Amino acid sequence: MFKHQSTTVGYKKSKAFGLCGFVATASVFLFVSSVFTADTVSADEVVAAEETLATTTKAIENSDTLKTAIDNAKTEGVTVNESSETITNLNEEQVKAAQEEKAAEIEQVTNKYKEDKAKYAEEKKQYDEDLKEYNIKKAQYDEKKAAYEEYQKQIADGTDAGAINTLQELALKTEPDAHTVVSGDVKYLTQAGVDALNQSDYLARFDGDKVKDEYLTTTNPYSDTDDAWVALEVGKTMTVTSTNLSNSRFKDTAIAKIVREFTVTSAPGNSGKIIANVYRDPAKTIVVGDSTDSANPLTINVVDHYYDAAGNEVQAVYNGNSIIAVNSLNHYNGIRYTENGETKWAWDDTKHIEKMSVGSNKFIPIPGSSVSEQNGEIYSVNDNQYLEHGSKFNGNDMGNVKGWDDETAPNFYWGSGALRLYDNHYTFSVQGNSVGLNTVYWFAINTNIAFPQPPGEEPVKPSEPTEPEAPSVTVNKYAIISALPVEPATPEVPTTPEVPTTPEVPTTPEVPVTPEVPATPAPQLPNTGTADSLLSAAAAFLFSGFGVLGFKKKED
Repeated sequence: MFKHQSTTVGYKKSKAFGLCGFVATASVFLFVSSVFTADTVSADEVVAAEETLATTTKAIENSDTLKTAIDNAKTEGVTVNESSETITNLNEEQVKAAQEEKAAEIEQVTNKYKEDKAKYAEEKKQYDEDLKEYNIKKAQYDEKKAAYEEYQKQIADGTDAGAINTLQELALKTEPDAHTVVSGDVKYLTQAGVDALNQSDYLARFDGDKVKDEYLTTTNPYSDTDDAWVALEVGKTMTVTSTNLSNSRFKDTAIAKIVREFTVTSAPGNSGKIIANVYRDPAKTIVVGDSTDSANPLTINVVDHYYDAAGNEVQAVYNGNSIIAVNSLNHYNGIRYTENGETKWAWDDTKHIEKMSVGSNKFIPIPGSSVSEQNGEIYSVNDNQYLEHGSKFNGNDMGNVKGWDDETAPNFYWGSGALRLYDNHYTFSVQGNSVGLNTVYWFAINTNIAFPQPPGEEPVKPSEPTEPEAPSVTVNKYAIISALPVEPATPEVPTTPEVPTTPEVPTTPEVPVTPEVPATPAPQLPNTGTADSLLSAAAAFLFSGFGVLGFKKKED
C-alpha cells in the first residue's frame, strides 16, 4: 500500500568524533568558566567597596574681628551663645565672610544695648532723685495729714490747741508801719560798725568779741522806721517802744503801744555783752547773738506791757484768754548756714537748742509739733532741723521741698507751740554752739500761732523706668572637611578551579534500527521545575550541536 523508501544515515568517524568531543568539552568548559568568572567579579566588587575615602575635620577659629566683637559684647553684658552644631558646607572664604557678617551683627547689637543702658542710667538717675523727693514728700504728707486730722479732732472736742481760737482774745499781728525806738542802758552799733563785723554773712555780725569801741555810739543813729543794731551788756536792760500800730488789740480794745524790756542774764562770749538786731515790727521782735567762748547759754528775760490809745496799760491781757505763739524753736546737732539754697558753711559738732521758759503761764502743744514742755521749758527734745539727723522736716528749703522754718510754710507748726498768758514775764535762752561759732537766736512775740494745715494732694509716686533686658547672640562653629584616600584592604585570592577531566571518547554507535512509529503520547501538564528546565535546555543545546555538526547525510 505504501511506497517504501529507505534512507541510510552514517557517521564520518574522524569528524564526527572530533565534533562530538569538542562540543562536550566546550560545554563543560563554558559551564566551569561561567562559575569562575562569577566568582572573580564578586571579589572585585568587594575590593572596590573597600576603596573608600577617609576625612579630616579642621575647626576654623573665630576671626580677630569676631573675637573682638564677642569680647566687647560680653563686657557690656550681652549674652553670647555658641551654636550646638558645626557648619561644614562652606569653604574658608565663605566662613570668613560669615564671621565678618556675624561680627558686624554683634557690634550692632552691642552698641544698641549700650545706648539702651545709657538711656536707662539717665532715666534711673532722674527716677532715683524723683523717688527720693517723693519719699520725703510722702512721709511729710502723711505727717501733715495726721497732724491736721488730730487738730480737727481737738477743734471738735474743744480741747488743747482746738480751743485756742475759741479762747483767744489777744491779737498781735505784723505791724509793717510801726515806729520803734530803742532806749535804755545800751550802746548802738553804727552802720559802719555793722559792716565792719561782716557785710555778707548775717550771722557773723553777732560776734561780741570783735566789737570795737569805734563801732559803738551812745547816740541812737537809727530812725524809728529802721531796724536797729545795739550792744547790750550782761545785767543791763534795753527798752523797745513801738507805736503807730494798726493790727494789735485785746478784745475790742486797740493796742496803741507796746513796750518791751530786755535784760541779758547770761552770755557765752568773753566780752560780757551781746549783739541785738531789733526789728521795727514788734511782731518780728528781735535776734540776739554772741561769740561762743564757753558753754554758758545766752539768756534774756522779757517783760511785756500793752497800752491803749489813752496810755492805760491793758492788764486784762494776762487773764488766761491771751495766747501767744512760741515759734521757730530750733534744735540741731550740727549747723549749716544756707542762703538761696546754697550752704555757706557747716559746723557738725554743734548742739544748738533754743528754749522758752513757761513761768506762771501754761504751755499748749500743737498737734504734730516737735516742741514739748520739759521741766518748765519749751523746746524740741530731738533735732528738728535736718532730715539726715532724724527730723521729719528740714528746716531750710531742700530742692523742691520747702523748709519748715518759714512763717509761710504749711508745716511751720513743726517747731512751734503756744503759751497761755497768766503774767507778762518770759525767758528765752539758747546754748550749745561750738566754740568759734556764734550763738544766735531769733524769737518773736506775736499771736501768729502755727496750726496744722490741710495736707493738700497726696504726692504721686514716680514711674520706675524699665531696665533693658540683656540681648543674646549666637555664634556659629565652622569646620572644613578634607577627603584623603585610604589604603584598600588586600583582597583574598580566589581558589583556582580544578581543570575538568577530559571526557572518554565515546564508542562509535551502531547503525540504529529504524524506529517504530511511536504511539501518540497522552497529554501531560508542562514541567515547570527549575532543574528540569535547565536539563532540557542543556540537552537541546547538545543535540542541536550534534545535529548540525555531527551528522552527514548519505544517500543510498
